[in-house]
Amino acid sequence: LMDYAKADTAKIKGTELLQQEAYIQALEHFEMAAEIDTENEEIYFNLGYTLSKLGRTPEAVQAYQKTVEIFPDYGEAHNNLGNLLLNEKAYVRAIRHFQRALEINPDHASAQNHLGTALSKQGKIGEAVPHFIKATRLDQGYIQAWCNLGNAYLVQGRTQDAEIAFSTALS
Repeated sequence: LMDYAKADTAKIKGTELLQQEAYIQALEHFEMAAEIDTENEEIYFNLGYTLSKLGRTPEAVQAYQKTVEIFPDYGEAHNNLGNLLLNEKAYVRAIRHFQRALEINPDHASAQNHLGTALSKQGKIGEAVPHFIKATRLDQGYIQAWCNLGNAYLVQGRTQDAEIAFSTALS
């Protein structure tokens, strides 16, 4: 129990440092906590986030994978893991994680937008558009989703729709 108390203290301190954007110091605390408590999804989620902020993508991917292994219904972890995989151009894997995030929370605007992005990167514009639309309906101020929707419409030759999407992004 004493070890778990140490892990909890390290997690709390790491979270405080994370909020201060002191990523290197936060990482030390999350790594210490993870060594002690190997089944705490919150520790691994914060570890993944911190590692991603430090540009240590492969390690961040591992931490998020551990998070969803421990707690498969952690939608935000699936979304963040999908984002890392999207940036690494691992589109098929990214899509699976965005889809899982949306199974857990269909109203996750970011997961909708990023799923659309991953699909469009595969040339599946027709499949991407509904996700961009849903993202903009969920969050009308989501500028990136409006721009993605506009770009998708341009690819489809729907210039008037693209103009509306871009105008909405600008407003």
